[in-house]
This record gives sequence, C-alpha cells and structure tokens, in this order.
Amino acid sequence: MTEPQSETQPPEINPWESTLAGESYVETPPNPLMPSATLLWISISLAVVVKGYVILKTIASDPHFSVRLLSQGIPELAMGAMMGLGIALLIHALVRQRFAQLMPGHWRLIIFGFVMLIEICSALSSASMSSEWGYAGPPPLAKLIQEVVTIVFYGIVLWATRETWPWKIYAGLMIVSSSLMIWRLRVIASTDQVGISDTLRSIIILIFLLDLTILVVVVVAVIVDWRRKIPRDVNHHLGVYLVIILPFMAGFISRFVELLFIERF
Repeated sequence: MTEPQSETQPPEINPWESTLAGESYVETPPNPLMPSATLLWISISLAVVVKGYVILKTIASDPHFSVRLLSQGIPELAMGAMMGLGIALLIHALVRQRFAQLMPGHWRLIIFGFVMLIEICSALSSASMSSEWGYAGPPPLAKLIQEVVTIVFYGIVLWATRETWPWKIYAGLMIVSSSLMIWRLRVIASTDQVGISDTLRSIIILIFLLDLTILVVVVVAVIVDWRRKIPRDVNHHLGVYLVIILPFMAGFISRFVELLFIERF
C-alpha cells in the first residue's frame, strides 16, 4: 500500500539567495548573468582610472583643489565604478548571448554606464580641441547621443525581454522620456529668444511628470517582484536603487563639503 503524498509543496528556492541558519545546505548554481572576476575588475578599474583622470584635470587649477578633490572626486569615482559594472554586464551578456535574460537593474546600470562614458568622451574631446578642461555637464551633441542610445537600448530590451509587465512599461516610458529630451534639445537649438518659450515650458513640465510616473512604476515593479518572489541578483538591486540614490548623494556630498570648507570661510 502506497503512502499518501504530502500536500505540502517544497518552498521555492531563490538560486542566488544564501542559505538561512537551520536549513539544509543547498548547492546553488553560479549566476549566469554575473561577469567573470577578471572582466569585472578590468572594467571597473579602467572606468575609475579614466574618470579619475578627467576629474583631476578638471580641478587641477582650482584654488580649492583639496576640497574639490574630496567633494567631487570621491563621488565621481564611485559613479565611475558603477559605470564599469554596467559595461561589464553588457559585455558579458553579449558574449554569452544572454541579453534577453538581463534583469531590469542590469538595464539601468548599462544605461548609466553609457551615459557616463559619453560624458567622459565629450570631456576628453573638448579638452583636446580647446586645451581647456570643463566637466559641468555634457554639451547638446553629447546629450543627444545619450538620449538616442537610451532609445535604441530600451527598444531592443522591449523586443527581447520576457520581464513582467511593470518593467516593460518602465522600458517604454524610458523611450518616451528620451524622446521628450530630444524634442527639448531641438526646441532649445531652434529658439533665438531670451528666456523660456511656452513650448519649452510645456516640455519641461511633461518631463517632470513623466519622471514621477517612472518612479512610481519602478516602485510598483519592485513590489510585484517581491510579491511573486522573483529571484534577483545583487547587481539588479544595485541598478534599481543606487542609480537613483548615488547621483543625489554625490550632489549632496559635494554641496555639503564645499559649504563647510569653502563658503563658510
């Protein structure tokens, strides 16, 4: 006589989650989306070195060099490390033919890496032509390239990914956001009037509302992932959270340090 089968189903195992105390050890397979240590460290090291070089050349003649190095150098180097991580993720996914398996946090890290890379190339190009270093922000052409790259990347993501619907909506909204930014650049380039035109003002309001919508969609997508217990790796979480937090932290640190050491005296 056969024994009745238990109705209790075995718990779902997150393939990248550490084993809790008291549980039996389960050997987990390696994360197929994690770049090799060699690729990871080479990408991050090169990104940090190039980023550091640009920052040093930018602030070399600043009378408050030491303060600028602290207020701008450290946050920018942290963003350089994230840039290297994003580039390593993309190279690994393309070489291993796993682009369709990339997680949403990986998308964000990759785009962050591209944006930073274009800014660095723009700074290096401008300095080679004018012998003057400036890193206040990318010029219109570099910004246009950033938005075009974002549209193309997320277009490929929408075509290839099998992610949940909130993340697909996020990818679509990123395409719309970049399209609005391109429209904004065209309006700025075509206007000869001083001040903000009505069209430009409307575009700015649309971009602001769209950014809020994207933030809400990201929150909903994270909640859906949590409720469905979708396994995510550490790079996904870095991309989801740090891409939002790190630039704000960099701006806050820069402003706080300069206020403390420069403007105070």
